[in-house]
Amino acid sequence: MEETVWCSAANNRLDSFLETLQSHPGLDINWRLEKAGHETPLHIACFKGHWKMVLALLRHPDADINAKNNTGETPLLLACWGGKKGAVKVLLKDARVDSCATDLSGNTPLWWAASNGHVDVIKLMVASGRELDLNRAGKNEKTALERAVEEGKVMVAELLRRYQADPENTRQELRTELGLEGEWGFFCGF
Repeated sequence: MEETVWCSAANNRLDSFLETLQSHPGLDINWRLEKAGHETPLHIACFKGHWKMVLALLRHPDADINAKNNTGETPLLLACWGGKKGAVKVLLKDARVDSCATDLSGNTPLWWAASNGHVDVIKLMVASGRELDLNRAGKNEKTALERAVEEGKVMVAELLRRYQADPENTRQELRTELGLEGEWGFFCGF
């Protein structure tokens, strides 16, 4: 049954997921598919950007929200790596999510979003008010800003420089720009 839950998360089959959970309340919601890098249903839902599934998983009391797969990636890191804005937004609204968790190479969700040029994801991260480690350099010895510059991600580099120089004003400007006024003021679990 656990594999059914995992496949429902992977294929964004919310009805099947909820039905399986209801009919089998003792299921391990954190079951890991070995052939998929030991990812949980939350990992795969975040990787694919299935934000409604992510929300349903976060509501489960036993969900391991900061679980790491076999390369040390958390659900948030996977969503940031892939530029999955909906999943990132849902995750950042949950106070239990570690916004600075690192993978086995020492890279954060911010680093991966910057490296892949996901400026909209970085805007959400900054607007959220969550802790963002701008100075962390993983094994490659580059910070998120240095990596963005190295990769030619001009908009990302400009945003990170702006945030580094004036975090509060940048955060407030982005909340207004993204229409998130009042929405990010207080973080709590679901």
